[in-house]
Amino acid sequence: ASCLVGSEMCIRDRYKTYFKEKPKYTCENVPPNDYPDDWEDISRNTRKQKGWECHDCGVNLNRHQNLLHVHHKNRAKFDSRASNLEVVCILCHSKKPGHSTMHVSTDNRELIMKVREMK
Repeated sequence: ASCLVGSEMCIRDRYKTYFKEKPKYTCENVPPNDYPDDWEDISRNTRKQKGWECHDCGVNLNRHQNLLHVHHKNRAKFDSRASNLEVVCILCHSKKPGHSTMHVSTDNRELIMKVREMK
Protein backbone atom coordinates (compact mmCIF):
# COMPACT_ATOMS: atom_id res chain seq x y z
CA ALA A 1 0.00 0.00 0.00
CA SER A 2 1.19 3.50 -0.77
CA CYS A 3 1.65 5.97 2.02
CA LEU A 4 0.24 9.34 1.12
CA VAL A 5 1.61 12.64 2.30
CA GLY A 6 -0.89 15.24 1.26
CA SER A 7 -1.74 14.29 -2.31
CA GLU A 8 1.74 12.94 -3.20
CA MET A 9 3.24 9.52 -2.66
CA CYS A 10 6.07 9.38 -0.13
CA ILE A 11 9.68 8.99 -1.31
CA ARG A 12 9.74 5.22 -0.63
CA ASP A 13 6.88 4.63 -3.05
CA ARG A 14 8.16 7.10 -5.64
CA TYR A 15 11.53 5.34 -5.60
CA LYS A 16 9.88 2.06 -6.61
CA THR A 17 8.17 3.88 -9.49
CA TYR A 18 11.33 5.38 -11.01
CA PHE A 19 14.06 2.82 -10.33
CA LYS A 20 14.25 -0.92 -10.88
CA GLU A 21 16.93 -1.37 -8.24
CA LYS A 22 18.61 0.62 -5.50
CA PRO A 23 21.72 2.54 -6.65
CA LYS A 24 24.99 0.85 -5.70
CA TYR A 25 26.56 4.07 -4.40
CA THR A 26 25.30 7.03 -2.41
CA CYS A 27 27.02 10.26 -1.42
CA GLU A 28 28.12 8.51 1.76
CA ASN A 29 29.72 5.36 0.26
CA VAL A 30 31.02 6.31 -3.19
CA PRO A 31 34.70 5.38 -3.51
CA PRO A 32 37.34 7.93 -4.56
CA ASN A 33 37.34 8.38 -8.34
CA ASP A 34 40.65 6.66 -8.86
CA TYR A 35 41.87 3.67 -10.85
CA PRO A 36 41.99 0.29 -9.07
CA ASP A 37 45.41 -1.06 -8.09
CA ASP A 38 45.32 -3.61 -10.93
CA TRP A 39 44.31 -1.07 -13.59
CA GLU A 40 47.33 -1.73 -15.82
CA ASP A 41 46.38 -5.43 -16.03
CA ILE A 42 42.70 -4.64 -16.58
CA SER A 43 43.54 -2.13 -19.32
CA ARG A 44 45.98 -4.42 -21.13
CA ASN A 45 43.65 -7.44 -20.95
CA THR A 46 40.68 -5.38 -22.18
CA ARG A 47 42.62 -4.00 -25.15
CA LYS A 48 43.96 -7.47 -25.96
CA GLN A 49 40.44 -9.01 -25.81
CA LYS A 50 39.28 -6.42 -28.33
CA GLY A 51 42.12 -7.26 -30.72
CA TRP A 52 43.88 -3.91 -30.18
CA GLU A 53 41.14 -2.17 -32.22
CA CYS A 54 39.44 1.15 -31.55
CA HIS A 55 35.72 0.69 -30.94
CA ASP A 56 34.90 4.02 -32.62
CA CYS A 57 37.09 4.26 -35.73
CA GLY A 58 38.25 0.65 -36.12
CA VAL A 59 41.99 1.43 -36.33
CA ASN A 60 44.17 -1.52 -35.27
CA LEU A 61 46.98 -0.39 -33.00
CA ASN A 62 48.59 -3.76 -32.29
CA ARG A 63 51.94 -2.26 -33.30
CA HIS A 64 51.32 0.98 -31.37
CA GLN A 65 49.59 -0.28 -28.23
CA ASN A 66 50.39 2.83 -26.18
CA LEU A 67 48.04 4.81 -28.46
CA LEU A 68 45.06 2.63 -27.53
CA HIS A 69 43.20 3.56 -24.34
CA VAL A 70 40.40 2.08 -22.25
CA HIS A 71 37.61 4.59 -21.64
CA HIS A 72 35.22 4.46 -18.66
CA LYS A 73 31.80 5.16 -20.16
CA ASN A 74 30.35 6.44 -16.88
CA ARG A 75 33.54 8.41 -16.04
CA ALA A 76 33.98 6.45 -12.79
CA LYS A 77 37.60 5.26 -12.87
CA PHE A 78 36.95 2.81 -10.04
CA ASP A 79 34.18 1.07 -12.06
CA SER A 80 36.08 -1.46 -14.15
CA ARG A 81 33.18 -3.72 -15.09
CA ALA A 82 33.57 -4.90 -18.70
CA SER A 83 30.25 -3.25 -19.58
CA ASN A 84 31.66 0.13 -18.51
CA LEU A 85 34.89 -0.13 -20.51
CA GLU A 86 35.42 0.82 -24.14
CA VAL A 87 38.66 0.43 -26.11
CA VAL A 88 39.42 3.58 -28.12
CA CYS A 89 42.44 5.15 -29.80
CA ILE A 90 43.76 8.29 -28.16
CA LEU A 91 42.18 10.44 -30.91
CA CYS A 92 38.70 9.03 -30.34
CA HIS A 93 39.24 9.11 -26.57
CA SER A 94 39.98 12.84 -26.71
CA LYS A 95 36.55 13.39 -28.29
CA LYS A 96 34.64 11.65 -25.49
CA PRO A 97 32.65 13.79 -23.03
CA GLY A 98 34.90 15.13 -20.30
CA HIS A 99 38.11 14.51 -22.25
CA SER A 100 38.38 17.69 -24.33
CA THR A 101 41.60 18.67 -22.56
CA MET A 102 43.34 15.36 -23.38
CA HIS A 103 46.50 16.23 -25.30
CA VAL A 104 47.34 14.27 -28.44
CA SER A 105 50.73 15.14 -29.88
CA THR A 106 51.04 15.96 -33.56
CA ASP A 107 53.26 12.89 -34.06
CA ASN A 108 50.69 10.56 -32.46
CA ARG A 109 47.83 12.16 -34.39
CA GLU A 110 49.68 11.72 -37.69
CA LEU A 111 50.65 8.12 -36.87
CA ILE A 112 47.05 7.15 -36.10
CA MET A 113 45.81 8.85 -39.27
CA LYS A 114 48.45 6.96 -41.28
CA VAL A 115 47.47 3.59 -39.73
CA ARG A 116 43.77 4.37 -40.37
CA GLU A 117 44.52 4.92 -44.07
CA MET A 118 46.25 1.53 -44.26
CA LYS A 119 43.13 -0.47 -43.32
